[in-house]
Parts: sequence; structure tokens; C-alpha cells
Amino acid sequence: MVYQISQNGIDLIKSFECCRLTSYQDPAGVWTIGWGHTGQFIGPGLTCTQEQADIWLESDIEVAAGGISTTFIVELNQNQIDALISFTFNLGYGVWLGDPDLLTYINTRQWEKAAEEMQLYCHIASGEILSGLVRRRKAEAELFLSGKMFEIANDRAIQMDCLFAYEDATYYFNGDNIYVLTDPAQINILQAVYHDNFGVNMPTFDWNLPNPTYGLLRDLLSRKIT
Repeated sequence: MVYQISQNGIDLIKSFECCRLTSYQDPAGVWTIGWGHTGQFIGPGLTCTQEQADIWLESDIEVAAGGISTTFIVELNQNQIDALISFTFNLGYGVWLGDPDLLTYINTRQWEKAAEEMQLYCHIASGEILSGLVRRRKAEAELFLSGKMFEIANDRAIQMDCLFAYEDATYYFNGDNIYVLTDPAQINILQAVYHDNFGVNMPTFDWNLPNPTYGLLRDLLSRKIT
């Protein structure tokens, strides 16, 4: 499923990306035009119409949303999706490849730690901290934390996690919800996070094979999969 940004998310991006119809260099020296649009063909003296700027904005948002849609293995609410799309729109998808801690915080539902980590990204390559980025990261973090759905109250909740095979798919059960895993990388991330937390691999089993160890869990699953 590809994440969809809401109007609230679009408004957030626009509030920090003033629209300019003539190319300019941003504080990091990157040639930019429209609503923060960059690329190899953007250079000095380039102009565009408002319509083109809006088209680029829509396309850049789709790229950001598409990039993170297979990155997270937990359910996110719309405010979290909007905040993460804005974050990725501004920094590029590479931020997720370079910050495993942030990725882990989100995929283990450590929302406050994730929000704190997001707010570290307020400087440009030279190391200079920009007040505009400080405000943007603060706004994204506040939006990310609003309307949150899940908390990890204790280790017991995490230890109910398991992976199981059912027909031709693999599923992840977190004690509350069941998610189908469409990308093998998602399984690897889950196992790595679980192993880091508990020093053992996450329990796995085949739905079609009897296993009394998972009697209670099988009963829970049977009421969730019909």
C-alpha cells in the first residue's frame, strides 16, 4: 500500500517551502525552483509557471510517499504519515538508509524517541543549524506524535510478537494486529529488531502445523483470520 498524504500534510510542506517561479540556490547551495523542487536539470536562470510548480510538488510528494511506503512494518496513523512524508520530501529517501536508529524507533513503535531523532536533522552539510529547519523538524515531530495509536507499555507486549506462514504468505502478529509481509526485507528487519531487543529470534510457526506451544496465540489468531 502506497501512503497517501492528506491536505494537512500538503499544507505543512507548503508552509516551509515558499513557491518561487525563478530558480535560486537554497542555503546548502542546491539549485531549486517551485515548491522546493530540485534535480539535475535545475540551474541558474530557469523559470516555470505556477501550474508547473504545482505539478512538480505533486510529483515530489508522490516520490517521497512511495519511497517510505515499504519502509515501515507498523501501522501508522494519518498524522504520522503526513509528518514522515514531509520529512522525506525535505531530506530525501537517503535519510532512512543512513539512520538505522530512526528506522528502528518507528518500527518498534517508540514514538517519542523517533520524534526526538527527527529533530536532529536541522543542519546543512556544512554543519550550520538553520532556524527554519529547527521549526520544520519541531512541527513535523509534533504532528508525528499527535493521534498516536500504539504504545509499548512493557516487554510482555513485544514478546507476543511472532511470524507465521498461512497459505502462500507470511504474516506478522504484534499482539494486537496482524500484518501481511509483502517484502522479504520486512521479515529481516523484524527479526533483527526483535533479536536486538531480546537476544533471540522471533517465534515462527506454520499455521497449518499443530504446535501446542502456541495454543493461546493460535486461538487469538483464529479469531482474527477468517
